[in-house]
Amino acid sequence: MQIDVTNATELFSTHFEEPSNDRILFSGRFGSGKTYFLDSFFKGSESTTFRISPVNYSISSNENIFECIKFDLVMQLLKSFDLISNEKTEFKNNLLIQQYLIYHTDEALKTLVDFLGNFDEKAKVISESWTKLLELNSNFNKFKDKHRQKSETEKAINFLEFHSMLKGSIYEDDLITQIIRQAINHLKTKENNLITLVVDDLDRLDPEHIFRILNVFSAHNNNYYESKNKFDFDKIIIVCDIDNIQRAFEHRYGIGLDFEGYIDKFYSNDIFRFDNNLALLYFCDSYIAPLVKDENAIFLLKIILKEFVRRSKLNVRNIIKSKYFIDKRKSDFFREFAIIKSSFHLKDAYSDYRTEYHHNVMGAFDMNSKEFYVSSNDISFLNIIRILSIMMGDYNRLKLCIQDLIKNNSNSFENSQTNNENLLKSLYLIFHIAKHIDNPIEICYDISIESLGNNSFRSIANLPNVYIFNKKFSIQLPWKYDNKYRGDCSYFKGAELNLRNNISESINIKTSDIFEIIYEIITTLEKGNILNKIGITGK
Repeated sequence: MQIDVTNATELFSTHFEEPSNDRILFSGRFGSGKTYFLDSFFKGSESTTFRISPVNYSISSNENIFECIKFDLVMQLLKSFDLISNEKTEFKNNLLIQQYLIYHTDEALKTLVDFLGNFDEKAKVISESWTKLLELNSNFNKFKDKHRQKSETEKAINFLEFHSMLKGSIYEDDLITQIIRQAINHLKTKENNLITLVVDDLDRLDPEHIFRILNVFSAHNNNYYESKNKFDFDKIIIVCDIDNIQRAFEHRYGIGLDFEGYIDKFYSNDIFRFDNNLALLYFCDSYIAPLVKDENAIFLLKIILKEFVRRSKLNVRNIIKSKYFIDKRKSDFFREFAIIKSSFHLKDAYSDYRTEYHHNVMGAFDMNSKEFYVSSNDISFLNIIRILSIMMGDYNRLKLCIQDLIKNNSNSFENSQTNNENLLKSLYLIFHIAKHIDNPIEICYDISIESLGNNSFRSIANLPNVYIFNKKFSIQLPWKYDNKYRGDCSYFKGAELNLRNNISESINIKTSDIFEIIYEIITTLEKGNILNKIGITGK
């Protein structure tokens, strides 16, 4: 399962390949697919990539952050690259003896004199004297080092050496740091391509850790004598939501300080602002919407998903998680059940003793049967709500999202005869059922009262009507004299909306109108405990 990121790839490729752009700040909303995108981008790139995720450092102290970074880099070097030889180098004994004597002359001479003293008294005296001379020489050297006046240059060098070896210092350059740097440079020569470090999810840390990591990588760039990145990486990409970083900055230092002046040292040219909406829309249209199978329901789900993406209500994490879950549960995800199941007689529709009744569709029903039910298979809208609840992570979040879209009063829906008809067909049946969920008889028939004069009336039962978007439409059922409804199947099996005279052309629908109807439907189904039957809980 892949999300097409072609458009975003073209934009970022231009940004990444700019020679002067060696420090990149890659900004995008949480869950917008930054990690997914960069994984896809570097799979097709010639750059060798290292990735660290500082969110794993949350339990470490601020001073140990740099050690954690080095640990991750060493692990990746050992795991993925053949940079450290396992072969042992053998040296000849005479060469080893020569090297030892060069660096341990005093100790070797003392051992030799001590050995000769075992055979000659004069040599023994010489040995004792030699030992005292060596001790005196050692003490003198210590005294000399202590009192010798160091030059300004030596003091500066000693200062730099001290801080380069100090654990936790942003200028630390200890043995492990040097090994990592040498390995990175070896990789450059070996693979002849760019070596890139990706620092992911920076804004998911607490502010202290965020600024500690930023300072670790920027300290190298502040040195006038050094223009390379930390560890000699060709490019370093900091991945975050820049708005979250700004909020963390203002929380720590206060509102009003120059955030732009602070942050611009962490990137070379400009911030790359990642927008993956086109890819999300394509994926929703191509992979999520078709899950509901019914073409009218697909049309409605596409409208909803488009608005969710446009209003930043959905992200890559939501989409991939829901697709994975639905694929895993396909066998029972859309299982059939009875939305409404009831028993009543046709005469139950006429409770007023003053009236006589007339049933225009009497011949379409088996008068001996009292059974009546509606199957979930006839209501694809239920599958839409199930999918959306999973994508949002929670039914309550879905409701809040819909409420927000209603308040927004968006009008992105394109009115046309085709669009209006598809929309009406996707909503009419569930809207009709929701309106009469407490009275199954009104789900079956449309009851009207006709005056006969002399305080006499007649109740007339017709095919059910639905009032939606301020228009009245009749629901056509397949039950006829030669095909009576006997209660052994869903009442609305094969039902169609009567769109006579192209009445849909005269409807002006706004996106907010659509979400108002959806909200009314789901809250009614919630009260009727219908949503529980499709695995949705919460109020």
